[in-house]
Amino acid sequence: YSSQEAKNIELLEQVIPQSNIKEISDAASLSGYFNFFPDEDGAVRWLHTVLKFKETLYAPLSLVTVSAFLDSPLSINIDEYGVQNIQVGNLSIPTDEEGRVLINYRGEEKSFPHISVTDILRGDVPQNKLKNKIVIIGATAIGIYDLRVTPFGSVFPGIEIHANIVDSILAEDFLHKPKWSAIFDVLAILLAGIFLGIVLPRVEVIPGVLAGILVFMGYILFCQFLFTTYGIVLNLVYPLSVTLLIYVSITAFRYFMETKKKRFIKNAFSTYLAPTVVNQLLESPGNLELGGEERDITAFFSDVQGFTSISEALTPNEIVELLNEFLTEMTDIIFKHEGTVDKFEGDAIIAFFGAPNILKNHAERACIACIRMQKRLSQLREKWQGNDKPQLKMRIGLCTGSAVVGNMGSKNRMDYTMMGDTVNTAARLEGVNKIYGIYTLISETTFIAAGSSIATREIDTIYVVGKNEPVTIYQILGKDSDVDDLMKKVNQHYAAGLRAYRNQEWNKAVKLFNAALKISPDDGPSNTMMERSKKFKSNPPGKNWNGSYTVTTK
Repeated sequence: YSSQEAKNIELLEQVIPQSNIKEISDAASLSGYFNFFPDEDGAVRWLHTVLKFKETLYAPLSLVTVSAFLDSPLSINIDEYGVQNIQVGNLSIPTDEEGRVLINYRGEEKSFPHISVTDILRGDVPQNKLKNKIVIIGATAIGIYDLRVTPFGSVFPGIEIHANIVDSILAEDFLHKPKWSAIFDVLAILLAGIFLGIVLPRVEVIPGVLAGILVFMGYILFCQFLFTTYGIVLNLVYPLSVTLLIYVSITAFRYFMETKKKRFIKNAFSTYLAPTVVNQLLESPGNLELGGEERDITAFFSDVQGFTSISEALTPNEIVELLNEFLTEMTDIIFKHEGTVDKFEGDAIIAFFGAPNILKNHAERACIACIRMQKRLSQLREKWQGNDKPQLKMRIGLCTGSAVVGNMGSKNRMDYTMMGDTVNTAARLEGVNKIYGIYTLISETTFIAAGSSIATREIDTIYVVGKNEPVTIYQILGKDSDVDDLMKKVNQHYAAGLRAYRNQEWNKAVKLFNAALKISPDDGPSNTMMERSKKFKSNPPGKNWNGSYTVTTK
């Protein structure tokens, strides 16, 4: 004992010891106890290197055997923290604070040579086979009841356990559980928790499972490496159990949060997004940035021509019925082309294409949606005419460009909406339709982005209210295959007239616009540009004029 306090350390005690019979005790120069103390599962894994009876400490048979073989004294070092180690001469045996050492089994039963007593009595064993060897004598027969459960089998001779202990002490390849193993357990749990906490929320399910397997197998392989290389035994159960708990907790929390997020997305977007788009958002919520983000979109504004006067001729119920039918039909087409309805303002529809889901061809989709909306509205007018309902006509403005989209508003009330110059321009173009007597106008950015599949006509270059830069505007005529030869001739005359108009060749411009009107008397842009050319002929805009017209009304 290193101190008086060390004597108070609790060691394994034997209350009623049993000694050998007198003949064996008298013949033996040394003795040691041969008890084994199995774990809760019945397996013998530990050797207790010290046993206390009253005030005397006793060593096990295996240690006494090694001490005799090496002709070295056997000693034990105990301080106030417990057993520190066992010494056999200069050989130190690491133990835990209770004086236990893990048994380093060499393998299954009969890892060491077994010699039958019968063979010895018959003289069948050469003397050199036992020379300078440690011989442990004992019973191995099943009926003797000296068979133990070990990690290598359920029927293992007790004397061979002693042989394993003796051999590992002489070879100095001890298995030991370091005193820092408890700290290592905590660090392993912390590192696993930090790693899984960082990785799992950021990856999909399969990579998350692989990350969990990596942590599990990595820790097991690391412990296996320390065990086989250095004889260090670390705890597997606690770190792996806690790691599993961490994995399950993070996965469950992530599932809960993703479910909550998907529920939020579904509730927030189902009223103004197509079901297919909502499903895409649920699968890839990363496409949605709450709070606003800059996106390239195509903004859509529409308004019913003369709806104020139309509504004055209808009862409130008739207005609601007519509007609901109109808005439902138009919204369905927007949804079909993966557009997002921002809001309804009376008879007006505000929408956009390209958010929240990213669409590379959002301008083309928006143009095709406009074509089909106007076509469907034409069919509805035929239906309404038979029911004595007003004949609604809709003006549309499109503009493609950068805008801020996202959930905007107050903490208690937010809308997924759009903001920016692109949005304002689209709103202005919707109103500009009135000047030219047409129903669908798009900006030059939309014209370029939509591609050649959309048939268009360049109408004019204008300054809209609130913009300092001119905007070239185009009329959507339909899909490229929809334009007939008559319309192509009108376009040719109009395009030539527009060039003459921009060159201030007023007589030529009037003549060309008039030629277009002869082919199509109801062509609004030709009529507007012809009348404007006549006015400019009387009152020219000046030499510095850039060919752009300034719109003074919204």
